[in-house]
Amino acid sequence: MGEVTKIELPNGAQMPAIGLGTWQLHGMFMGSGSGVRKGMERSLERLQLDYIDLVQIHTPFGFQMMEDDEACFPHCPSLEQKPEVCDLIETWETLEEYVGDEKVKAIGVSNFNSRQIQRVLDIATLPIANQQVECHAYLPQNEMFDFLKEKNITMTAFAPFGSPGRPDSLKEDELPVLLEEPALQEIAERVGKTPAQLAGLGLIILGAMVQARFRTYFDFFGGSLSG
Repeated sequence: MGEVTKIELPNGAQMPAIGLGTWQLHGMFMGSGSGVRKGMERSLERLQLDYIDLVQIHTPFGFQMMEDDEACFPHCPSLEQKPEVCDLIETWETLEEYVGDEKVKAIGVSNFNSRQIQRVLDIATLPIANQQVECHAYLPQNEMFDFLKEKNITMTAFAPFGSPGRPDSLKEDELPVLLEEPALQEIAERVGKTPAQLAGLGLIILGAMVQARFRTYFDFFGGSLSG
């Protein structure tokens, strides 16, 4: 395996262009200040760390804190969480306190639209380090990618292979399978890559970081797309 490409965050930290997708772990959703603090302390405890390099707000909306810390999305298959009326500004400002306390190095967002990102930028004293969104050949996110480049915000692509394994409740009818796309398979065979590697490598070339799930997807490097 060759040297892994890295992308620089606004705070100067170097983040690998490929990361292991861990969406089923305990998540950080938007919530009230007290809810964010509880989630942060719980995350630090579980990770057994003094600080976290990058914390991302998983959604621009919140859920009510449940009595059982384990019963949070995506561990709750029925998705019975009740939404919580809260302000994303309060969530962001609470996380900025953790940066001040040196428990967090950088803050990012996930699944935000451009208006929501701009709302944070208007009040933030720290830069938004990263935006994580679903991005692949069927959903290229061109407008979002251009917006983030203009704002000097890096982008992480989750579900870079179209997320064929997502729960049935979240699937659309007759959704095509990206890795079975004939054009992708033909190009991948021609350049000596698997369809998954080609799909991920295309996003990296554009400047996005990629979340993969399996070991084989990490072997993106050492080849060429010419030929």
